[in-house]
Amino acid sequence: MYKRQDLSVTQQRIFDAPVLNTYTLSYERKEEFNQIFGTSVWTSALSFLWRYEPRITTSLGFRYELRDQFLQDSSYTIPEGDEDSYRPRSVLVTTPSVSYDSRDSFVRPKKGIYSSYSVDISKGYQSSLDNFLKHYVNLRFYYSPTRRVTFAWLGRYGYIDPFGDVSRIPEDQLFYLGGTMSVRGFDENTLRFDAGGDPVGGRMAIAGSMEARVELTRDWETALFYDTGTVRRTLVNAGSEDVRSSAGIGMRYLTPIGPIGVLYGRKIDRKALPSPEPVAAGAQFVAPRDDLERVVGGIFAEVLGVERVGVEDDFFELGGHSLHATSVLAKLESTFGVAVDLRAFFLTPTVAHTAATLTTDASHRARVQKVAQLRARLAAMSPAEVAAELAARRGRGENGSR
Repeated sequence: MYKRQDLSVTQQRIFDAPVLNTYTLSYERKEEFNQIFGTSVWTSALSFLWRYEPRITTSLGFRYELRDQFLQDSSYTIPEGDEDSYRPRSVLVTTPSVSYDSRDSFVRPKKGIYSSYSVDISKGYQSSLDNFLKHYVNLRFYYSPTRRVTFAWLGRYGYIDPFGDVSRIPEDQLFYLGGTMSVRGFDENTLRFDAGGDPVGGRMAIAGSMEARVELTRDWETALFYDTGTVRRTLVNAGSEDVRSSAGIGMRYLTPIGPIGVLYGRKIDRKALPSPEPVAAGAQFVAPRDDLERVVGGIFAEVLGVERVGVEDDFFELGGHSLHATSVLAKLESTFGVAVDLRAFFLTPTVAHTAATLTTDASHRARVQKVAQLRARLAAMSPAEVAAELAARRGRGENGSR
């Protein structure tokens, strides 16, 4: 879901100089596909544009942003270590840019070159999370051997260069690829993904595209395309840095503000880099060996929606993803009062390792084991037996345990 509202005021000249300046007040809200988070941004921006000649344009922009990264669903939990990213952030951004444009048309170019470079000089106020330089390079080339056939090439490059004491970049500032606006044929934002199938963003993204466009009528055209891209410099060691590609065909209707249409794309490296799919538990099922593993295994099974989970089964191979993982950790902390590190869980996502982690701290071990024994005992009892046990405890004046 994408929403944007803005109010702009434009002045054609400044002190008789041919400088176009625009002030914009805007609100933007994005909830992108396959992402755990969304963003809302209030922006106050002032930009100046100089056109030295018909083909060369330079600009300088200043904007102040109030950014809020939020969870798209109330059932999600904030990943451990990312709490600062989900607090409102104030950011000042200065953006110089230059572009060259020799295209013969904006809507349906048949020849010419378009190239641009810009850099966001970003400075955060409440924290250093938004302290970085964000570079963008865009290059497009068009050539028409005949009146109805046009070849189009597109290359894009983005790079985030942190400065100061920045140790990580917020997820809403990273580059993601995949989908109709970048590498077609891949699900939105999932050109690079982790073991759970969730998008992985990086500080570097490179994308390219080649198209053969055929004009059918004045308003309709079809296009064969080949897309490729890679996401690199990730904050977590997940997914592949390999270049991934797709090919397909599309049909477009040309409007005064740009084309609209439908397309079909297919991954051409599907065998080399298949998208993750849930894998059912195999024949080598290892049953829980004690009460703690039984309770932890029950939580795994409840979140995954499966009948049982072996103590050595990989959580993500059973169909889990990062949202499932945060749900499991929340249930474990609610049950045992002990927090399990999300990154450690990703490294070894099994019942056996998670159960061992819960008893690593000697000060928690006795309580964790007692809770596990009680939960295992209750799970083996019928509702009538549970009610009788609680009544007996109340009769003896004992306090119930969770």
